Amino acid sequence: MCSSVTSGVDDPEGLVGSRRIAPYEIVEVIGRGGMGVVYRAVHLPSQWPVAIKVVSRELTHDLEVVQRFQREASLTGKLRHPNIIRELDFGCTDDGLLYLVMEYVRGCELAEVLRHGTQLPLTRALRVTVQVLHALEEAHGRGIVHRDLKPANIFLHDAPEGPEVVKVMDFGVAKVFQGEVRDLAQLTQSGLMVGTPAYMSPEQILGEPLDGRSDLYSLGIVLYEMLAGAPPFHDDTVAGVMLAQTSDAPRPIGSIRADLATDHKLQAVLDWLLSKRPQDRPANAREAAAMVQLLSASGEEIAARWPSRMEPRVAVLGRRVG
Repeated sequence: MCSSVTSGVDDPEGLVGSRRIAPYEIVEVIGRGGMGVVYRAVHLPSQWPVAIKVVSRELTHDLEVVQRFQREASLTGKLRHPNIIRELDFGCTDDGLLYLVMEYVRGCELAEVLRHGTQLPLTRALRVTVQVLHALEEAHGRGIVHRDLKPANIFLHDAPEGPEVVKVMDFGVAKVFQGEVRDLAQLTQSGLMVGTPAYMSPEQILGEPLDGRSDLYSLGIVLYEMLAGAPPFHDDTVAGVMLAQTSDAPRPIGSIRADLATDHKLQAVLDWLLSKRPQDRPANAREAAAMVQLLSASGEEIAARWPSRMEPRVAVLGRRVG
C-alpha cells in the first residue's frame, strides 16, 4: 500500500508554512532524495495542490549550474504524457533556492514498494515497465534522455478511477548537476555522486555519449529488481558496483525466482535490455515496449508473434539450463 507522505524528513530551509516561493504556500515535506527536498504546497490563486522540489544548495554552486537547470527545465516542461509527472513551473528564489513545481499526485515511489526486498508478481512488474517505456518513448522523441532512471524516480499513482498509473519524474535533472563526466575515476573521486551507480548504464559510467538506449538499460535493472527483490549488482564500494555494471552478467532471474525458471523468453528480454553495448539493446523504447507487452500475452500469442531475431537468445538460454 502506498503512503503519500514521507515521515521523519527534516526541512533544511525552513520552508514549511512559508510563502517564500510565490505564489505558493508550503504545507509539508513529503520526500527527500539526493538532489533535494520535495514539499506539498498550494497554489494560492487557485488553491490547487502541487509538489515542489527544492534543490539542495550544495548542488547550485555556480551560475552555469543555474543556467543549465533553467534550460533543462524549459525543455522537460514541454513533456505532456499521462505517464510523466507534469512540470508546471521553475525558478530561483531571491535567496538562491532553485525549485521545480510539479503536478501533485497521490501514491508512492516504486522505491518504497521495493524497500524491503519485495518481489513483484510478473504481471505487475511488466505493467509498470510498459508504462515507463511509454514515458521514455515520449521523452526520447523530443531528444530528452532521463539519465537517472531508478525506482525513486518512478511514481505509482493510486488512481481512484482505475488501475495503478505509473508516472516517471525528474527527466533531465541529472544532466544539470552531473555536467559532462568523462570517466569512472572522475565519478568515484568527486565529492558528489549524481546518478545512481546501481542503475547506470555501462556507457554512462564510462563517460561515453548517451542516447535513449542508456535509459533502456537502467529500466532493465529496475525490471530485474522488481522481479528479484534487489538490483543485480552488489558491492561494498561504489567503484565495485560500477565495475560490475561494465563487465559482469546478472544472475539469471530463474535462479532467484523458481516460478520464472522456465520462462526463457522473459530472460531473453532481460538480457536484451541489459546488454553491455548499446547497439545490442532494443533500438528504441517503442520496440522494447512491444516485446515487454508480448510477455503478458497468452502462450499461443507469444509463440505466433515472437520475433525470429530473438530465437537465438532463447535457444542459448534453453541449452544453459538443459
